[in-house]
Amino acid sequence: MRWSPSSTIAAVIWLFAACGSNPDGTTTATPRTPSATGPVAPSAPIAVSSSPPPATPIASASPASPRAASSDAGRAPGKTRYVVAAIGDSLTDPKSHGGIYLEVLLARCPKSRFESYGVGGNMASMMRTRFLRDVFGEDPAGNKTSERPAWTHVIILGGLGDVLSNLTAKKSAKSIQRDIGWMVSETHERHAKALVLTLPPWAGAQQYDTVRGQMAVEVNAWIAAESGKSIDATFDTRAVLSCGQPEKLCDGLAFMDGLHWSRAGQTKLGEALAAGPFADCE
Repeated sequence: MRWSPSSTIAAVIWLFAACGSNPDGTTTATPRTPSATGPVAPSAPIAVSSSPPPATPIASASPASPRAASSDAGRAPGKTRYVVAAIGDSLTDPKSHGGIYLEVLLARCPKSRFESYGVGGNMASMMRTRFLRDVFGEDPAGNKTSERPAWTHVIILGGLGDVLSNLTAKKSAKSIQRDIGWMVSETHERHAKALVLTLPPWAGAQQYDTVRGQMAVEVNAWIAAESGKSIDATFDTRAVLSCGQPEKLCDGLAFMDGLHWSRAGQTKLGEALAAGPFADCE
C-alpha cells in the first residue's frame, strides 16, 4: 500500500555529516536525539569523517518493557502502539540535524516509540552492512549481541548517497534496490514490517545531473511497484516535500544546499507520516 497526500488515505538517509567506523570498517549507530539547530554546511565534503559525535538515545514514551508497545493492555480501541526503528543517513541522523520527523511522530504518538539509527554520510550499502547489528542487535551469524525492542516497523530512508556516488563507488539503481530489498527481507524475518520512503526531491542540489536524476527516478519507480508486494508499505516523500517540480525540494523546506531538509521540511514529513501510515497511533 502506498501513501500519498493525494490519495484517499491522508498523506503519508545523509551526507556532509560525521560517521564512525569500527575496526572491521563498518559503522555503528545507536539511538540518537534529533538536534534542533542549523543546517549541515552545504560546502562540507562528501567524504565521511572517521570520528563520530557521541550518540544519545531518542526520547521514548514507552521505556519500561521492550515489548510493552505490542501489548493490548490499556490500549484505546482502534489504536496502535508502534515500536519503530528508522534506518537512514543524515536526513534521519539527529547529529546531522536530521530525524526531526521522528520527534514529530513521537509528539503525535506519545505512547509509541520511535528511535533513530541514522548515520550521516551513509549509502544504502553501508546501511545494509550495519543493519542487523544496529537495528536488531545481532551479529552476522544471527547471535544476539545487544538488546533491542521488539520492533513493529522499520522505516527505511536511504539511497541518495549511492546516487551521489554513482561514479566514485560505481553505484546504480539496481544496487540500491538490492540493498533496500535485503533490509526489507531481513525485517520480515524478524517479524516486523518495513515502511520504505522514496528518495526525496533533490534536483536543486549542485550535485544533481540528468544521469543521477534518472537513477533516483528508477529507484522510486521500483519502490512504488513493490508497495504491498515485497515491501509492506511505501511513502512518497516527493508529494510532501516538492512544490510543482516533483524532483525539487520546496524553497521553504530546504537548506541552502538544496539537498537537506530544513526544520520545516522535517516537520512537514513527520506530520504527513502521522496523518498517513501512523494515523491510528497512540
